[in-house]
Amino acid sequence: MEEIQILNQEGIQVFKTLGQGAFGRVFLSYNKDIGLIAAKVMQSKVFDENEWDAAGRLQQGEHIPFIVQFKSAKNFGEYVVILMEFANLKSLDNIIKKNYTLTPGTLRAIAKQLFEGLRLIHSRGLVHRDIKGENLMMHCPPGSNRVIVKIADFGLVKLQEQIQQTMLMSAKGTPLNMAPELVVGDGKADAKVDVWSMGVVLFQLAGHEYPIKATTVPDLQKLMRQRQIIRPKSITDNLLWDLLMKLLQFDKKDRPTAEQALQHPYFTGEQALKDISGLQHQIANIAQQCQQRGDSSITIYDINASYSVPGNEIKAAISYDPDIDLQKYYAQIQTTTNSIQSTITKTFHSYSTKS
Repeated sequence: MEEIQILNQEGIQVFKTLGQGAFGRVFLSYNKDIGLIAAKVMQSKVFDENEWDAAGRLQQGEHIPFIVQFKSAKNFGEYVVILMEFANLKSLDNIIKKNYTLTPGTLRAIAKQLFEGLRLIHSRGLVHRDIKGENLMMHCPPGSNRVIVKIADFGLVKLQEQIQQTMLMSAKGTPLNMAPELVVGDGKADAKVDVWSMGVVLFQLAGHEYPIKATTVPDLQKLMRQRQIIRPKSITDNLLWDLLMKLLQFDKKDRPTAEQALQHPYFTGEQALKDISGLQHQIANIAQQCQQRGDSSITIYDINASYSVPGNEIKAAISYDPDIDLQKYYAQIQTTTNSIQSTITKTFHSYSTKS
């Protein structure tokens, strides 16, 4: 398999395929300098440099953990290889598809993480254009019980200045997650399309359905023109419903920005504080202790209980534990490391003897 051969030649050990499309695949891999990574190998003819340019913009200035980090990119003629941060808990879509009811504190913490990530993307002058459950990856740092949700897949990203110059945005993405201005409007769009899509994801997590249910694009267009969203019985929190209705405004000018959404009473009110569980406080306290012991990977969000997403709840929701599933790969990594160290030791010993 040519893609795997390219990765092997670069000193990258490949374990399994994480996902694939018409023009490329993503592999769970290992690099001795980076660690466990996701290696995306795609045909050069479909590689959009916007994806890499977006990664560069997101690496500048403020760093937050809610966006998948790009490590490197290299062109091999027919193929392009992009090395990315690996998220070990699959995607948020796995929770959505199981219709799992998250505890109020966990749902709010996930929403806060996502809007923080979206806030940073928009502050860098970028529009994601494909926010959906499959592109929101979850990661539980080994040995911890905290989950970080990361926005991934910047293949459809656009620069806001490019959109402003043309005033038009093509209707790419997943129809049921797309904003009205792309489905039934004139295509004049901006970062508010991502706010709508994030509202759809939050609606799915809380209401276990799409806000607008349709099986065909014509049906979706018809329902969007009616401008009506029915409240599911499962959404009993009035503040959450109010936030959703603001995010899902059919007129984009009436939607909040990601930064404004974070100031909504659903996140800042008294109930938000009451809903933080004892486990969330415990997770934040443990993270703070790790930080005090010198763990540089801990961020200000990890020590804030309002952002704490309990790993055991997420693992139960998706019936998956990465510590068990990935154990065999960690063992292979350790075997390889031991073999390299043994070879180095033998070489050094042989050299010393000759000297």
